[in-house]
Amino acid sequence: MSNYWNLHCRSHSETYSLEWNRGGDEIQRLIPLLPKLAELGPEIDQHTRLDITIPGVAYFAAEHNGCDLIAVDEYGRFHDQCAKYVACKCCGKTSVCRLAHGHEGECGHEQSTGKVL
Repeated sequence: MSNYWNLHCRSHSETYSLEWNRGGDEIQRLIPLLPKLAELGPEIDQHTRLDITIPGVAYFAAEHNGCDLIAVDEYGRFHDQCAKYVACKCCGKTSVCRLAHGHEGECGHEQSTGKVL
């Protein structure tokens, strides 16, 4: 099953669409390199054709240099989240655990308020 991943700035709630199938780990490894890519941003011709969208990533990296960047999948799950499905004990609605990977205790679910229970 496919699962497309993108680059997200949590500081500004903006996402750059990479649509990298199963690419969460790769995007996470790319993030520490983005400051160097940001330095090249102004020098990269916007019309350059490459296998991935280097010019766009470079401009996004420059715009969000120093921000909290993370890989996010097409369902809005961040790379550092547990992401196991859990049913609400009150209503039975199924949602994704938004707690950190490896968290202690039971998985939590989100109410409509966005608060993790």
